[in-house]
Amino acid sequence: MSLRTVSFQDTYWSGENDLIKEFYVPCMEESIEYCRAVGYFHSSIFCYITNGLYPFIQNGGRMRIVCSVNVSPEDERQIALGYDIRQLLEDKIAPATQELIDLNIANIKNLCWLIKNNRLDIRVCLRKDPNTPGAYRLFHEKFGIFKDADENAVSFLGSVNETLGGWINNEESFEVSQNWIPALQSRVEQKIQRFERLWDGTAGNIVTFDFPKASRLKLIQNAPEHPVDYIYRVSAGIHPNFKPRSCQEDAKNAFLQKNFSCLFMMATGSGKTKAAMYAISQIDTWKLLLICVPSLELVEQWEADVHLFYPNTPIIKCGSPYRGHKELLKSLTQARFPEQVVVISTYDSAQGDYYMAKWRLAKPEQFAMICDEVHNIGAPKSQTLMELNPAYRIGLSATPRRNFDEIGSEKIFDFYHQNTFEFSIRDAQREHYLVEYQYRILPCAMPEEDWESYKEFSKEIMQLQRTLEQEENEKEQLRLRQRIEGHYRDRAKLLKKNNQKVQTLQIIFNEIPPTARVLIYGDDLHHLDKLGQELDRIGKYYFKYTGELDAQKERPTILKEFRQGIRKILLAVGCLDEGIDIPACDVAVFISSSTSERQFIQRRGRVLRTASGKTSARIYDYLVYPILSARTNDNERHLALSMIDAQYQRINLMVEDAINGIQERQKLDQFLSQRRLNPYDF
Repeated sequence: MSLRTVSFQDTYWSGENDLIKEFYVPCMEESIEYCRAVGYFHSSIFCYITNGLYPFIQNGGRMRIVCSVNVSPEDERQIALGYDIRQLLEDKIAPATQELIDLNIANIKNLCWLIKNNRLDIRVCLRKDPNTPGAYRLFHEKFGIFKDADENAVSFLGSVNETLGGWINNEESFEVSQNWIPALQSRVEQKIQRFERLWDGTAGNIVTFDFPKASRLKLIQNAPEHPVDYIYRVSAGIHPNFKPRSCQEDAKNAFLQKNFSCLFMMATGSGKTKAAMYAISQIDTWKLLLICVPSLELVEQWEADVHLFYPNTPIIKCGSPYRGHKELLKSLTQARFPEQVVVISTYDSAQGDYYMAKWRLAKPEQFAMICDEVHNIGAPKSQTLMELNPAYRIGLSATPRRNFDEIGSEKIFDFYHQNTFEFSIRDAQREHYLVEYQYRILPCAMPEEDWESYKEFSKEIMQLQRTLEQEENEKEQLRLRQRIEGHYRDRAKLLKKNNQKVQTLQIIFNEIPPTARVLIYGDDLHHLDKLGQELDRIGKYYFKYTGELDAQKERPTILKEFRQGIRKILLAVGCLDEGIDIPACDVAVFISSSTSERQFIQRRGRVLRTASGKTSARIYDYLVYPILSARTNDNERHLALSMIDAQYQRINLMVEDAINGIQERQKLDQFLSQRRLNPYDF
């Protein structure tokens, strides 16, 4: 181990040299001490010295850094008013410290380990303003010294900051001196002495402060017990902590055989997420992996699965709650993604102009994209994502087709070159990835006033459709379609919010074990309130899982307590439809269920996931019917049969895979035939 084994140039230029690979990493690997004086220091540099930091630790290396922070005019005003400058430094450094911890990769943990073991110390320097007593300015010197065990030393002096921008993105240069070359020895010694004066606080107009204690403690708390050796890349396709299911192996093979583009149409709960990561991990040429998801909860779920396959790869989470992600993303895109990075983003963020400009900077052959709940990419506002051209693309959904949107659906299938891999719920049950289920259908009568409203909405829909067929003006056509869609929604709510459904909760809780964990789907927050009132009446303790912004921070605790059985009844609306993992659920009650195939398939998947001690599940569903008299005319009877037939589309799919599906369907047929409402009798 000797710095003399490194082949040094006199000067390094970022336009002509790879500063990290040609200078920074080789010096780290051969050194036992690194001293750095710099204006700006940023954690992103440690994402890209994978092959240098761990050997530096193994060498017994120690690191000292003096850096600075910007002091704004407002900061100066606060100091003049008596604000403690040490507290100001804490306020400045604390957010950057948290961003560093949030990266959660091996090199950052090693950085924390060095601090904990007193092998890395950071001090903050500010320059006194000679013209303004009590004012401070940014300290902006830029030099560094590497030392090895034989007292060989290499110094460098130039424009580069200790940031990713300084070492990769910007046009930078620096000159190098070695103390074993007689003509350069004094230069190295001068920089060593200068650094010691900065460190001790004896350098002229420079004031030196200790690194803020609170931020240092945070870093120490994040330190592992031992330094992490992730200097290797996991060989493509080899993952010691992951044993693929047969369906995941088949999905991976489909992806590879279909030119790296495939829709994984896999049953909810069969392992789509890991199947996608397993498939992508077979490719080692991508630099940017963009994962699009519909919600912030899924950003967090995906992060855990990404770590399983790429434990040392930086992960950037995009969305309003995630601090600092834009700065890091900007650095990486400016450098044209020098190393692999995974970005997990909500669709809302990913399709925005700012982010689209970043994705377009990735070369197609270095770009991979996974779209979870892929039907979202077909929405008009998200279709811009399909303008991207990643060489490697996977879409995930049990039901990728969009409701009432054939154009959007076809665009999705075209984006994946019509390549699909299918694994049905029946396949998943046969392989014991999902449990079997009992299916119970509860018929509920529609109140007369609701039936009158249903008929009125239907009449208006028919009139508007006739008007639309004759309308030529595009704006008016759009207005008419919106009115028709609104009437369809209002008409559907009459079925979803049928009050007799609420009254069946007592029947359901009489049938199920008291230890069962029950998931009840309502239509909206007002509907959940009504359900909650009924549960209060029958003495059941419950909690709500909603899409309200104020409630989002409570969701992880709610789901944890539900899994643990602390709370056994969960009232939910649509925010729980897409992808959220709740394997411990025993019973699902579809109080509010639409004719959307995707919705009820996703909701069914929530309750069929396997869990310890769970052998089967129960699903309660409803069919709403009107009470017709002998005087009901043919048009009304036809409308009633049409309403029931639409609900039968869902029921038919549900009975196909249920343990008792045939018997339950026969009971419903008999019930409706007695009322001359079975659509299959006509």
